[in-house]
Amino acid sequence: MSQDWISQLYQAALEADVQVLMQLITQIPDTQIFMIQSLTQLVRKFQFEQIVELVEPLINYERKYPPSR
Repeated sequence: MSQDWISQLYQAALEADVQVLMQLITQIPDTQIFMIQSLTQLVRKFQFEQIVELVEPLINYERKYPPSR
């Protein structure tokens, strides 16, 4: 998934925005069924902090090592 998508997922999890999280999950390719199911389950169980913890290393890595342009 793109860095923009990851950032949106992170922000939506921080805000506990179920609607945005579910909309973002629909953008995941069908070939990534495990990721779709896992994130959906976390959202349905209101496990937003777990999503934040999973995504945070990706956000921090991007800030540390931005893509060269």
